[in-house]
Amino acid sequence: METTNINKTKKSDIYNIDPRSIVVIDGFNSRTQFNVDELAEQIREQGVLNPITVQALKDENGNQTYRLIDGERRYRAVMKLINEGVDVPYIKAIVIPKNLSQQELYIQQAMRNEGEKFNEFEWGILASKMRDECNMTPSEIARALGKNPGVVIYWLQIQEMPEDIKNVVRDGKLSGSDLRRVLQGNNKDFDSARKDIETMENKAKESGDKKLSINSLDITSNTVIYKDSKALLKGLNVLLKYVKQYAEAEGKPMSDFVLNVPDIHKQLNEGKLLDEIFSREKGTLYRKAE
Repeated sequence: METTNINKTKKSDIYNIDPRSIVVIDGFNSRTQFNVDELAEQIREQGVLNPITVQALKDENGNQTYRLIDGERRYRAVMKLINEGVDVPYIKAIVIPKNLSQQELYIQQAMRNEGEKFNEFEWGILASKMRDECNMTPSEIARALGKNPGVVIYWLQIQEMPEDIKNVVRDGKLSGSDLRRVLQGNNKDFDSARKDIETMENKAKESGDKKLSINSLDITSNTVIYKDSKALLKGLNVLLKYVKQYAEAEGKPMSDFVLNVPDIHKQLNEGKLLDEIFSREKGTLYRKAE
């Protein structure tokens, strides 16, 4: 199916509208965490810095209203101030065309996602709506949102995880990428992952942190924590290249050679590069005793 790319959507004019005329459609917004108190104080002092996005509509009585497309967090903060007696006569808004499809509205929501960005859980909600309501494939969603298809697939996978697992991402306690590392380190076993999450929660409570950190896990346990798998793969390929070169030069199989891993590790910690430390002369590679 044909998709609209997020990067090709045009901006519309900005207007001042009465926030009391804004209508919020339940279930349209993909955001789950709003945290408006701090934002309300910022708006009290500086006003709304980024305009919200709306569609102009008429209600059943013919009165002008505006359907909220993006900016519910800003809208909620403004309404909180109004309910506290603060005079907010208008709010800046981008008014988009009335004839956009549901798919285009979701793309607008993604494009206008300013201020506090969606977390991976919230992106997953948006991707699920585009898949289920607009009959889009992950590749089509990725193209429309300007994202990598693998990222979109993972967002959708988060939505299918057990509630207690995915809620750590929903609540902003752990990033989706860190949850992926925990799951991969436990061979995608949810029970084992729960134990690691519990460990992180206990250590976060001890230190007074609101967010969880995979750095608090014991890397000597079954959990495999890695921060840059591409760098690791590159390093292993370099080692393999050197071993292959020595083996070919001496006409021996690669299995005849041994890497001095502790010495390599020691020199890497000293800031040396593999190209600098890897040689038989420096003891990082040697032949097995015959």
